[in-house]
Amino acid sequence: MLNKVEKDEYVSVQKLRKLVLDFIEESDGRSRQEINEYIYPILNNSKEIMNNRVRTTLTYLRKKELIENSGSDTKSLWKRK
Repeated sequence: MLNKVEKDEYVSVQKLRKLVLDFIEESDGRSRQEINEYIYPILNNSKEIMNNRVRTTLTYLRKKELIENSGSDTKSLWKRK
């Protein structure tokens, strides 16, 4: 699927952005749950830290106009612009 990350490897901000963006690009859109289920096993942090990192990554990608939310606030669907 995507570049694999070693289990104990720290995932940098840039690598996380690329992983999320690549994952979104592979489909017509991804829900936040799908993104979390893909990214969480890669990250070696507490659930709260992982959630914050994913949320921050999605916000960054949206502000850079690389992705857009085509769903609602409660049922987001992230797509590549």
